[in-house]
Order: sequence, then structure tokens, then C-alpha cells
Amino acid sequence: TFFMRHKKLNLEYKIQRHSFDKHLLWVNCLVKCDDDYFASASNDSDIIIWNWEEKNCANILRGHTNCVLAMILLSNGNLCSGGADLSLKIWDWVNGTCLNTLNGHTKMIKSICQLSNGYILSGSDDKTIKVWNNLKNIKNLEGHKKSVRSICQLSNNLFASASFDKTIKIWDVNTLGPVQTLEGHLHNVICLLQHSSGYLISCSADHTVKVWKN
Repeated sequence: TFFMRHKKLNLEYKIQRHSFDKHLLWVNCLVKCDDDYFASASNDSDIIIWNWEEKNCANILRGHTNCVLAMILLSNGNLCSGGADLSLKIWDWVNGTCLNTLNGHTKMIKSICQLSNGYILSGSDDKTIKVWNNLKNIKNLEGHKKSVRSICQLSNNLFASASFDKTIKIWDVNTLGPVQTLEGHLHNVICLLQHSSGYLISCSADHTVKVWKN
């Protein structure tokens, strides 16, 4: 119901300003790097750094050996990506270099999140969430019965994960233990986000968007 409290935005997007064409296959995700550059990741295994204003390719990050399915900008300004080659990679996108490769998942990586304490979380088709600190896998979070498709921090103390097992799990940031399981979706839960009001919003293959309040 909170959607009704917001004014309708009088915005219309009718003009295509530019098309950035260089990937060979599906483009899976986008990340804003800074005010001048953004990154796109694709099934062609490349990550391309684009210049907004000059409308050109500034760099191509090559190192993944299969589809790149998830990507975030880390708090230190580096990129973190993961995908079908089962690895996480940390990139200096300005220089175009791969700084580190993190291995451990046994199936495709579908989601990445960085917590406010610096931990990097990676969710995978292997049903686990791996917790990384200082480039080391410090814990594996188990509980989901199918692929982990989205991870979202809710507060300094909690984060949530969404899965193809139709559930959302709430986890404690400090203990890295489970707190609660939210059930209500009838099909795969695909994506999570937190509204500024504190509500958790989830979308699913059951054709619904659900709003959760603690």
C-alpha cells in the first residue's frame, strides 16, 4: 500500500540517446562505476567499461571463461564479478586488471552483495552463500534448498537472501546465522531490494511483487 503514498513521476523516455554495441551475446547486468563510466557484463564472458559522454568502449575486462552473471561495485571502488565459471573476480576497472580470483563455489554464481562491514557475499546454484573477508572464504551459509538468486543487506545487523526454493531467508550479519524464513511466494524468488521505509520487496516467477514488514 505504501506505493500509493508516492506522487506519480512525470517522466517520459521516448528518445534513445545512444546504443552501446560491442558485446557478442546477452548482456546480464550493469553497474555504475562513477559519474563518467559504467560497466556491462555478458554471456560472452567479457565486462566492458563504457564512457557515458564519449559513448565509447574505454576498456574490456577479460578473465572469466564463461558467462558473467552478477557484478557489483565494491566500497573501495573496484568491481566484483561472478558467473558460470564458478569464480569471483576483483577488478581494477580503471586499469583493466584482474586483482584477485576467488574460487570455491561448485555451481554458477548468480548474486553478489557487499555488507557494510566489508564482507562480500556470493550466492550460487550450489544452494550456498559464501562469505568472503580479506579474499578468504570464512563461512558457507547453508539453508536454501535451491539456487540463491539475490542477496540484500537490510540493516547493519541483518541481510536477506532469495532463492528458487520459493523462500527468503533473513540472516544475522554478526553471527552469520539464520534468523527467519519468509514464505509466501509460490515460485522462484528472483530479486530483493529494500525500500527507504525499511520494507523488504521481493519479486518472483509467481507473477507477484511482495512487500514485507518486520
